[in-house]
Formats: sequence, structure tokens, C-alpha cells
Amino acid sequence: MTSTTEEKQEKKKTSKTKKTAKKVAKKVAIKESSKILSAATGVKKGKIEKTMKKVDKLSTGGKILVGIFFLAGILGGFFGIRLAQKSDQFTLINGDTYSVNVGDTYDYENIKNNIICISYGRDVLKTVTVDKENTNVDFNTVGEYKITYKSTDFKYKNIKLVQTIYVTSPEESYVGE
Repeated sequence: MTSTTEEKQEKKKTSKTKKTAKKVAKKVAIKESSKILSAATGVKKGKIEKTMKKVDKLSTGGKILVGIFFLAGILGGFFGIRLAQKSDQFTLINGDTYSVNVGDTYDYENIKNNIICISYGRDVLKTVTVDKENTNVDFNTVGEYKITYKSTDFKYKNIKLVQTIYVTSPEESYVGE
């Protein structure tokens, strides 16, 4: 064999090795990227890999379009969530203080008359309860009492609303804020 034939064979071998290396690198990149995307989005890793392989077969223009739609989806989701959260609130309707006379009652367990709880644009009042451990009101004894409301909704699960109830004698009535 001549040296040019050997060189050609060597170039062919090198070219094949480079193509194989590119394929392996692409597979590894797809696997690693799909792990990250799966963890971030909750979509199954296999489904992401399948989609990434389909995208890989697209032309450059197709890939650009996929990228544009992906970016538009992210931006749409971001602004959509911001818009949905615009009216969110977890508040006391009657303020954080309320006054009643001795012997009168205040129906603090009637959540719908005392709390507004909106999460991501939805009324989630059914997730609100009175925290019995931190609430003890005696309407027959003058004093200051605390009522604690809590929610199991994802957005408000670490927030507690506290309303102070003043039980007073009729002569020293306190008007709530």
C-alpha cells in the first residue's frame, strides 16, 4: 500500500471516529438536558428525550421556531401567573381587632364572614380553619383574646392571620379598626 492510500484510510477512520463521538456527545447532552428539564418541569424524562430527538432532526429554521415558541411559552406562563395572582389575598374582613360586649358573641368560626382567601385567582376559602390550639375566647369574661386563622393552601400554608378580640363591659366598648 502506498502512503496516500494509508492516509486516505486514516482520514476515513478519523472522520468515522469524529461522527461517532458527535453522536455519543449528542446522546449524552440529550440525557443530561432531559434530567434537568424533568426536574424543573415535572415532565417524565423519557418524554423530554423523545421530544429533544425530534427537535434535533428539524432544520435550522424549524429549530429556531421551536426556540421561539419555547421562549413565548415561558414568557406567557410568567406573565399569566403574575396576572392570575394580581387579586390574591389572605385577609381579615373585620380588621385585625374586634370588640364585643360581655355576654355577646362573635361567630369567628364562620370563616366566610371573616376571611377573604384568594390564591392564583381562585377562592380557596375552604382551606382556611381556626387554629384551635392558639384560639381561646371567653365571651363571658372581660379581656383580650386572640383568634388565629390558618390555611392549607400552598401559597398561604406558612401564614397565620391573628385577630384580637376585646371582650368589654358595655361602658368601655372598643370599636374595631
